[in-house]
Amino acid sequence: MKGRHPGCPHFMHDRGSPVGRRRSGLIVQLSATCRSSVEGEDMGSDESASNTGCAQVSTGSPQTLLNAIVRGVESHGIPAGTDWPTAKQTLADNDGQWKFSAVLVAIVARREPTILLTIRASDLSEYSSHVSFPGGRPAESDRDIGTTALREAFEEIRLAPDAVRVVGSLPIHKTRKRNHAIFPVIGIVPETARWEAAPAEVTEIFEFPFAVLLNPDLLRQYTDGERVGAWYWAEQVQDIWGVTALILRSLAGLVRDAMR
Repeated sequence: MKGRHPGCPHFMHDRGSPVGRRRSGLIVQLSATCRSSVEGEDMGSDESASNTGCAQVSTGSPQTLLNAIVRGVESHGIPAGTDWPTAKQTLADNDGQWKFSAVLVAIVARREPTILLTIRASDLSEYSSHVSFPGGRPAESDRDIGTTALREAFEEIRLAPDAVRVVGSLPIHKTRKRNHAIFPVIGIVPETARWEAAPAEVTEIFEFPFAVLLNPDLLRQYTDGERVGAWYWAEQVQDIWGVTALILRSLAGLVRDAMR
């Protein structure tokens, strides 16, 4: 598995694994090295945290962080109730070649908030085995970008739409190589919510700690190879890069600004 680091906290949906603590339809797996940090205890020196890949930053109370998320998205984002014809007009270079979609960036309101991420099935035609958010193209019946994100999340990870407090959408994110134009819809879900991978589309669901997201030292760019210039999150269990990393980078920036 690319990017695997034995010291980093890994929150993984795994119905077959006896390891971890079951919470709301998932197994929460923590390495012994990182458990104290993830559970809010003093881990020790900054060097220790950095060397294990668990380097985090203080986010204050969960409610403070959630409030900052709402402020940031509402101040700089797009209403999730924006209908698709209007949403498409926000793309200045809309030459008809773009494939529009919406994804759900689901933030789990735990004591240490996390973000739900998935690993796509290995036999999908695009982005197979990549880390991503649940999402996809709009259906004819979808009235707005938020509806698309919620519908796709239910199809891919069985997350009930009524369990999500939709905040808004980040500005559109593009992948020029494959002409995808993506609306990242931000939603907050309680830790009591349930989710489960739909095997045809998702092989795994895991949680990415928000405190790691806000650590700027872990966000980097490839300097060579086929991924040169692409953003990625270093020292993580999973290989978080490309447009997924770019969306996370945008969210982190909005939240940092809102917390100042």
